[in-house]
Amino acid sequence: MNTRILLLLKDVYKLIHAVEIIEKYKDILNLDKKSLERLNKLRLKVGNCII
Repeated sequence: MNTRILLLLKDVYKLIHAVEIIEKYKDILNLDKKSLERLNKLRLKVGNCII
């Protein structure tokens, strides 16, 4: 397998699992609308997208 393809697959794998981890913690924390808005403001400050 081409090394570039392998690296891409690893990155895609990480991205898929990052989404799963975010969903897991959203469920665990059971954030209300106001808390989620605060979280998203902090995410934007560090360069991440909102969830």
